[in-house]
Amino acid sequence: MVGLIQRLLLELVQQELGDDGLKRVLAQAGIPSDREFRIDTSYSDVEFQRLLQATMSQTGLDQDQLEKRYASYFLADAQRRWPMWFKMSGSAREFLLRQPKIHNGFASSMKNEEDRSRINDKFHFEEHPHHLVVHYRSPNHLCGLFKYLVMEVLELYGETACIDESLCMKQGDDECCISVSWEN
Repeated sequence: MVGLIQRLLLELVQQELGDDGLKRVLAQAGIPSDREFRIDTSYSDVEFQRLLQATMSQTGLDQDQLEKRYASYFLADAQRRWPMWFKMSGSAREFLLRQPKIHNGFASSMKNEEDRSRINDKFHFEEHPHHLVVHYRSPNHLCGLFKYLVMEVLELYGETACIDESLCMKQGDDECCISVSWEN
């Protein structure tokens, strides 16, 4: 997992809980307080899971609530950081189809082939005339975050769609399978 996810989560924690809250989250997760999470570096999924658990513990939010709040924070940051990604897409569908390329672009900065593969193997999209099917595999089980990001993107483009998850790793499936369907 690239460090942008952790960096933004810690920024959100600091915004919500202040400096002392941030220190508590880092201590509970066993992460040094001087750790700098970099966008071009891959970090342990196990460490991220500890960070996620510590964040939920310190904020009192469950994973669903945290993922919803984080999705909004993440998308606002992405719009400031990479406005062209959003300008290049005329619709939510176009943006979502571009998302795996954006996500996998982060892997290109990884020196280790195994790190690149772990990032590149998380998402696979199937494109159909009126819907997309997203196959997601990650030990972090962030399918909820992905669904909330889709909702945020739909809202940004002024669109509505149905989001359905037919398979979920949290329920013991080998992957999460998420469909995003637009009306004709």
